Amino acid sequence: MEAQLASEPTSVPDLQVGLYQIVDGHPRLIGNQCEECGRMHFPRHEWCARCCSPDLTDVLLNQRGRVSAFSWIDRQPGDAFIRAPYMQAEVEMPEGVSAFSIVEAEFGGLKIGETVELALRNFDTPDGCRQAFVFRPIQRQGGEQ
Repeated sequence: MEAQLASEPTSVPDLQVGLYQIVDGHPRLIGNQCEECGRMHFPRHEWCARCCSPDLTDVLLNQRGRVSAFSWIDRQPGDAFIRAPYMQAEVEMPEGVSAFSIVEAEFGGLKIGETVELALRNFDTPDGCRQAFVFRPIQRQGGEQ
């Protein structure tokens, strides 16, 4: 995986457009909430998955969530631009939705329930450099992750 910290919001195109935006210098995932029944969605939906209402309002999600499941990927699919090994995880956000992405953690370095935060990374793809969201563990006391 050729990934680099995206230190500044730049002109690097998004790998998946519309999943996040920069707020006060930090990335925030964008979900939406149904005006009829209150259900939250991520990624955003055109209509509510519960009541089918088209009345949805965008909501910026918290920058932090908790790992609910993860997998260590040690074999790379032939057409993948992210090189194995890497960690993927489902992260439960406080708003009641989950996001699935890469987590910057070493093998054995992640636990269910651990708090992670959103970050942006630049990836080299066949279409050039693209920016995507990832998660990383929160620094613990003593500098350990």
